[in-house]
Amino acid sequence: MKISGTLNGFTLVELVITIAIAAIIACMAAPSFLSFSRNSNLKTANTALYNVLAQARNEAITQGQAVGVCPSANGETCLPSNTDWPKGWISWRDTNQNQSPDTSESIITVARGVNSPVTLTPTASIGAVLEFNPQGVISSAGSFTFCDDRGAAFASAVVFYVYGGVQITNKKHDGGSLSCI
Repeated sequence: MKISGTLNGFTLVELVITIAIAAIIACMAAPSFLSFSRNSNLKTANTALYNVLAQARNEAITQGQAVGVCPSANGETCLPSNTDWPKGWISWRDTNQNQSPDTSESIITVARGVNSPVTLTPTASIGAVLEFNPQGVISSAGSFTFCDDRGAAFASAVVFYVYGGVQITNKKHDGGSLSCI
C-alpha cells in the first residue's frame, strides 16, 4: 500500500536549532530584565513613601488640621525611632497635635515598608514623626534615601521641604549627593 501526500512537521534538527536560538535570545534579555526589575523595586518603594507624604500634606491643608506621618509595623501605632522608617508608615489626623495616633484619631493611610534588597535611610534631621500643620508646612526639611545593592549611582530620594513640598529626586534636600550605607 502506497501513502501519498506530504508530511508536515519539524525535524529534530530544526527543533534543536529553534530552541538554541530561543535560549540565546533569553540569555541576552536576562540582564536587561534584572535591571528593569531592580529599578522597578526602587521606584515602587520611593513612590509609596512619596504618596503617603503628599497625601498627608494635602489632607492637612484640605481638612485644616495637623496630619502626622510615622514609621509603623502594625498600621496602628508609631514606632519610636527614626531607624524604623523601613518597616512601614501610617498617616493620621493628629487633632490634639501630640504626634501620636490616639484611638479617637483617624488613620488616613497605611503603607508597608521596603523589602530587601531595597534599603531606606532617613537624614539625621528626620525624627520618628513628621507632622504637617494645617497650612501644609512641616518643621524641617529632610530626605529619605532609597538604595539597593547597586549603590549610590542608582539611588533615589523622597525629599520634603519646610514649605511642605514633596518630590522624588536623585539629590538630598540640601542638594547634596546621595550615598548608600
